[in-house]
Amino acid sequence: SSDGKKIYLINVFLPDGSTKKGISSSYRSKIGWGKPIGLKIEKFKTDNSSFEFSISPQGKAMVLSLENESSLGAKDIFVSFKKADDTWSVPINLGKQINTVEEESAPFIASDNKTLYFTSKGHAGFGGGDIFISKRLDSSWTQWSEPKNLGTSINTTKWDGYMTIPASGEYAYFGSDEGSIGASDIFRIKLFPAIKPELVAIISGTVNNLFDKKVISANIRVETLGDSLKEIHEADYNPETGEYKIIVPAKKTYSLIAQKEGFLAISENIDLSKENRYREIKKNISLAPIQAGQKITLNNLTFEQSKFDILPPSFTELNRIVELMILYKTMEVLLEGHTDNQGDVVLNVKLSENRVNEVKKYLIEKGIDEKRIQTKAWGGSKPQTSNVTEESRKKNRRVEFSILKL
Repeated sequence: SSDGKKIYLINVFLPDGSTKKGISSSYRSKIGWGKPIGLKIEKFKTDNSSFEFSISPQGKAMVLSLENESSLGAKDIFVSFKKADDTWSVPINLGKQINTVEEESAPFIASDNKTLYFTSKGHAGFGGGDIFISKRLDSSWTQWSEPKNLGTSINTTKWDGYMTIPASGEYAYFGSDEGSIGASDIFRIKLFPAIKPELVAIISGTVNNLFDKKVISANIRVETLGDSLKEIHEADYNPETGEYKIIVPAKKTYSLIAQKEGFLAISENIDLSKENRYREIKKNISLAPIQAGQKITLNNLTFEQSKFDILPPSFTELNRIVELMILYKTMEVLLEGHTDNQGDVVLNVKLSENRVNEVKKYLIEKGIDEKRIQTKAWGGSKPQTSNVTEESRKKNRRVEFSILKL
């Protein structure tokens, strides 16, 4: 798995030491790897003596190479989804775009959660089994782009398969019978753009209590900003190290959200829209307990330039404030508006006043009593950082939320 603390294995291991067809997982703790536990896959069946599988980066789907009554012929590639109770759904055939009457095997889902590599004897190739690439087109996992042969720089006149690509996406590892010392050997090749998966970034870090700095567990997720269809990616959490890790596609802007009961949820924007290389981003998060005196900056509250109209991506952030004030029915809060130091001082104060009043208006419209909401407008008199660059000025243009009373 992406956190390096979980491994998946072929076969289910029975108490008497024997095995049966299936898939197991084992967790690594400080004392080593635990006993493999069999995954419960509904109506799992394969008539072939061998089968292969690949787990998606977020652990929510797996693709399997199976031969059963749903196959078009020999082994086909199927998909199964993880359910809320941690069991897995009945495997579904990926369809005729991917599968043929001949054998499809050795599937691998890349870190972008979209790119599938697999070996086929049925699609047009050069030898006994070539590696192909296809892109997932929707969330059903049954609509795929036309598979393309990876070409003679990878495929040979013999069998080639088991394509595996690290998150960095620079190199691929695969097995081949051609040029091997004995039987199939492992080879590495630098990938060229046409056969690379989409660019990703890994965001990781720890979450701690702002007061005592102790590591705490929390729900961490990222949501795409600016897309008409919002994507949500949930983080893997390692309870032993307190570290979370999440893989997200590049070329987008995200809101990183951390939540834990009894603490103020926070969000922070991560802009990957201009990224053209693989990145590993470290984000350690401090959560403040819900108590009087706590203050947070509403990082995802945005307005039109020099105006006080709240932009739609802000509503998720504001709705969390609404939910908090509904939960704590006597909570009273202070909203403080700030600008950068550009332009007229008086106009900046008025702008910050209009903005906090617009936020107050939104909370009232959602059912919060206006007597529970106080406001202050500071203009540019209380900068968080210097106003030298546009990036620092962005940080100074903010609304802060403080708990006055619980």
